[in-house]
Amino acid sequence: HLALGRGMSVDRIAAMLSGYAKRNLVVEFVAADDPLIVAEPTFFPAYVKAPGAFAEYTLGSFTAALSKFFPAIETRASNPGSRTLLLCTK
Repeated sequence: HLALGRGMSVDRIAAMLSGYAKRNLVVEFVAADDPLIVAEPTFFPAYVKAPGAFAEYTLGSFTAALSKFFPAIETRASNPGSRTLLLCTK
């Protein structure tokens, strides 16, 4: 919702989430092709308005942004397959 809905960069999201976490963070990355995003575009106005502006919105770029604040990051598959859990530790 923060990236595709509000248009926030992955770097800004990572910095914000880091501020909320003393030591650990669990966050789910939802790919832009997730069935719920496709089915409910009104929830993601920034993405619908300019989908080409979200080329940086990938699991790799989000993980790289988080790694600036969390040296240890593990990933776990979520459901559906377009989602990934990231377990981050400072």
